[in-house]
Amino acid sequence: RKVVQQGDSWVDESTGKVLDACQRRYILGLQVADATGATWVTGFDEVAAQLLKTSADDLWALSESDPAQAAWVWKSNLFKTVVLKVRAKSERYNDEERVKCSLLSCEPVNYRNE
Repeated sequence: RKVVQQGDSWVDESTGKVLDACQRRYILGLQVADATGATWVTGFDEVAAQLLKTSADDLWALSESDPAQAAWVWKSNLFKTVVLKVRAKSERYNDEERVKCSLLSCEPVNYRNE
């Protein structure tokens, strides 16, 4: 659930419940490309953590203590070759059809099997 920080605590806006801590989660929008073209995909917490090799909480703590190191986590994951499983779903919004792509899994390339 989405929570908002108020002082030293967190408040769930939908229920009004006050929490001592929150768990950060990724909603990662990224552009992926191969020899046929490029597209935008969304990676949620589990897959994004696999891709970045760190949890959202750990990356947030790192950005608070050492922003340069946190920036390195992002930069070190640019232009990597990985095997992605993507779900493409067609949606209609305002009489306009769009294809929404979501990451289902992310694995390093196993060149022996490929």
